[in-house]
Amino acid sequence: ASPIINGQHATFVYRGEGRDVELVGEMSDWQSRGLKFTPLDGTGVQYYSMQFPADARIEYQLIVDGKWVLDPLNQNKKDNGVGGENNYLLMPRYKATNYTRARVGTKRGRIEPLDLPADPQGRKREARIYLPPGYDQSKAHYPTIYMSDGIEYLERASANVMVDNLIAARRIQPLILVCLAPVERNKEYWMNRAYVDWLTATLVPMIDAKYRTKAAASARAVAGVSLGGLISIYAATVHPEVFGNVLGQSSAVQVNNEQMLVELRAAPQQSIKWYLEVGRYEGLLDVNRKLKAALEQKGYRIAYREVNAGHNWTHWADELAEGLSYLFSTAEGSRR
Repeated sequence: ASPIINGQHATFVYRGEGRDVELVGEMSDWQSRGLKFTPLDGTGVQYYSMQFPADARIEYQLIVDGKWVLDPLNQNKKDNGVGGENNYLLMPRYKATNYTRARVGTKRGRIEPLDLPADPQGRKREARIYLPPGYDQSKAHYPTIYMSDGIEYLERASANVMVDNLIAARRIQPLILVCLAPVERNKEYWMNRAYVDWLTATLVPMIDAKYRTKAAASARAVAGVSLGGLISIYAATVHPEVFGNVLGQSSAVQVNNEQMLVELRAAPQQSIKWYLEVGRYEGLLDVNRKLKAALEQKGYRIAYREVNAGHNWTHWADELAEGLSYLFSTAEGSRR
């Protein structure tokens, strides 16, 4: 089996016909960095050892004689929605979130399709809405989170199951999730003012009219991963009167020569609550540290977290519960 884990050391093992074997993955920012395997004389085995934090989860592949391949000695592999299927390793103190599995006896909310009007080109956007347990029996109004890449949040991060469990544990208030798929992701999420104006001028009023929401910025959030994190930050910066909470995961604020940081530094401080997190094994780490510093220089108090993980949906699912709990905690939940 590969890798062999001993304390904080992982030894990757290769046995096969390949002569030149290299390790690539989140530890090398998916670039060839010369992490070459060493032959073990007379055995047909090659190996490479390196150290990781005790709670790390790392995805990787091998380059064997110039060809990218999965590790044939590692049965742990997953398509995490970013770059296809990869192997992964778990260090001894890594703990996956325990909120993404449905629990016996936990009341469940429901997901229903959200029919949105076509855009000017006639294209329809896939969208779904999550309504919390007891919505139909209640007359209460609820906070709302607008989730970029929202269908993937449901399918890859089990966001609806997570919210069910967090509500049952009284860690968060019951809330509504508006889960949106992009039509043209790179265009819409790339600090696109027209898209943000559509959210605020068209979608939010429609949701507020159709569902029992708390129609105030303080009860409304935007959330997303990578470019979805970027557009969430941008939406709240441009329209703080609509979105008073931001949950940014691995936010891609490096685009356009870090233009988002320039705009944040120039914008007046607003009543926005921030939860930001990023993995230490992804290329966005440094720019997210700049994001944190820019917000703190404006006087914001933010929740910021770095974790020993890479740019993938397992990481974002593992960290989502903390973000939701910070932004929409219950009084009882905050005492736990």
